[in-house]
Amino acid sequence: EGALSPGVAFQLGTQLADSGDEADAVHWYQIAAGQGHVDAQFQMGQVYYEGKVVPADNAAAAYYYEHAAEQDHIESQHRLGVMYATGDGVLPNSAEAARWHLAAAEAGHMKSQFLIGTFFENGEGVPPDDVRAAEWYRRAAEAGHELAAFNLAYQLDVGQGMPADEKDAFQWYQVAAEKGNASAQCNLGAMYAQGRGTAIDESVAVEWYTQAAEQGLASAQYNLAMMHHQGRGVRVNELEA
Repeated sequence: EGALSPGVAFQLGTQLADSGDEADAVHWYQIAAGQGHVDAQFQMGQVYYEGKVVPADNAAAAYYYEHAAEQDHIESQHRLGVMYATGDGVLPNSAEAARWHLAAAEAGHMKSQFLIGTFFENGEGVPPDDVRAAEWYRRAAEAGHELAAFNLAYQLDVGQGMPADEKDAFQWYQVAAEKGNASAQCNLGAMYAQGRGTAIDESVAVEWYTQAAEQGLASAQYNLAMMHHQGRGVRVNELEA
């Protein structure tokens, strides 16, 4: 077995896993991982994290993820970042979490791009930096991350880390709102109600407030009640308000 190249051992493990023989697959993954095969190291991390074939062992998972991450395995870098942030299988270490999320983010990992944005915004593991936070939120938002789109919109709305830009804020609130983000729906409603970043359209404001209110957002429920009470965008209806 030791004479097999790590690539062959990994392929054998993959074939066994595909045929449903996960226990034997792990045997070959472990051999390949021990010889430095990066995908095998990631798979061993998965094996220990999921705990289906062997008892779950998050410390062992972190060990294998770290070996793969050091070889630039992007998903391993992301997972290691999450584990260091939460103290899952490792001692919590916000600086290590930031280091690995930044590595994954720079390689294009959308979730790490969002998370490193939050680290820069909150000063977790890195010095607080609203400019860099906004840059990472924008990259994650452009890749389709809902909460990054909301955070970017908010920073544009209030001028945090960049000059305020209501039109750009409006566009990103709309992106997040259309993905179902209740806070974005409420803020988008407010922009339509106030004519910020767009023309005033009180009926559209009511539509967005309604969507957010139906998700249980108290501020949207209040705004919607006020619109009904004042007859803005709707016919005056004291009962609904």
